[in-house]
Amino acid sequence: MIYVNIHAKVAGLLRQKALLIKMQKQIAGKPFLGFFDT
Repeated sequence: MIYVNIHAKVAGLLRQKALLIKMQKQIAGKPFLGFFDT
């Protein structure tokens, strides 16, 4: 039970970090990479 709880927390943190990185890349590379967005 504890292991599952830790795993869920880690997965949530990784997801948040991935979203932040994705947003930063979109903002930073908008003029060049904007057409890759679907």
